[in-house]
Amino acid sequence: MIIKRKIILLGVVLWLISCYVFLSVPGAIGEKNLDSSITIKIYDNLDGKKIIIDSFHGAYYTTEFDFITANMTSYGASVKVMNESYVFDQTVDIMMYSTLNGTLSIEHKDALKGWFGGGNRTLWIAGDSDYAGLFIQTEANSILDFLGAHLRFDAGSVEDTESNSGAVYRVIANETGEGPISSIVTEGVEKVLFHGPTALLGYNDGLVDLRTTILNNVEVLMYSSAAATVRDGDLSDNEFDFYVKSSMNDSYPMLAIEKIGDSYLIVSGDTTFSDYKNSYGIVDYNDGSPTQGSILVDQLLNFCFEGTVDNDPPLIYSSGNLDYILGETENEISWILTDDNPNEYFTYFSDFEIVIGLVSGSWESGDTITLNVDGLTVGTYNYTILVTDAFDNYATNQIFVEVSETISELNLAHAVVPLFFGVMILIRKKK
Repeated sequence: MIIKRKIILLGVVLWLISCYVFLSVPGAIGEKNLDSSITIKIYDNLDGKKIIIDSFHGAYYTTEFDFITANMTSYGASVKVMNESYVFDQTVDIMMYSTLNGTLSIEHKDALKGWFGGGNRTLWIAGDSDYAGLFIQTEANSILDFLGAHLRFDAGSVEDTESNSGAVYRVIANETGEGPISSIVTEGVEKVLFHGPTALLGYNDGLVDLRTTILNNVEVLMYSSAAATVRDGDLSDNEFDFYVKSSMNDSYPMLAIEKIGDSYLIVSGDTTFSDYKNSYGIVDYNDGSPTQGSILVDQLLNFCFEGTVDNDPPLIYSSGNLDYILGETENEISWILTDDNPNEYFTYFSDFEIVIGLVSGSWESGDTITLNVDGLTVGTYNYTILVTDAFDNYATNQIFVEVSETISELNLAHAVVPLFFGVMILIRKKK
């Protein structure tokens, strides 16, 4: 009985060693169970969150928030709209200022800064155009400066003669950013109404153009169409009349996000979360065509509580090294890729040479990348895959392919030994 167990155990061990393991994971990357049916519930992270919408310090038109209140409540969040004087609530998770235009008291600003600096908080500050001087950028920008932000409001009015909702000042933003956050929060977003908006600037020891300048921890999420221009609505002349002085048809920043410490600051050129003209909605109030204001806002707020700092590289499960005889066909190698935020992959031949037959492109978690490696001459070849995610983490994996003229003794052993022990086990079982 003991001998029988030893033979069975030895047979299993030799079988595993000779066949190797199909799913081999680099030790430096770690292990993760495969699940090709992973789905992300977009708004789960808002459950239990406390949201305050401040329409007291500004908000000439954007004073109604029934739609976002209904949606957030359906996700399990609580929403309170403040349209009169109040004491700042340090227990909130998301603070949203609608057309922030009034001067905040010293007490309010100190409370806001202390709350925001506490970490894991989301602050949304919405602006407006300078039409008739109703919105004063200097007040809102002073608050952004007080918070240590690198985003500012331009003192102009964005207009678009092509992409609009029935009037040039009803700007339909239809260009999304190219950064990692944008790729997540603008999924399914094609156009969003910014009603009479201003554009956004950057600040880095002076004002900078966010169309051409990249700032650390700042990402533009939505732009106007390339047909937009910026005009001076109140005929002011100060440092924030930035885009006005060089106005041209171009894509102007409408919505941006900045990570400050462990919190997120969202700045928008209009109150995209208000009911006004159906900005936060699913259809254009002008012609009834689909818009995605609510999708953008909801995905963005959810993102800010998703644990968005992804430092984990993608995982690569390889089919292992491959040996075959010269002239054999249907030889393939493969990798299975997994990650919560997949981006792109690239395959390379020996010495990172790009040759015909190799592939690259975007991928989804659980995808299998397969290469046919027929037609090689005798020798040993290195196939490498480089995989990236949306947060610039990456991983690589190599598969070596050896082509021989005849089957080697080692390859023969690989094929025969497991079969031999497998047969022995079956014979002993029959006895």
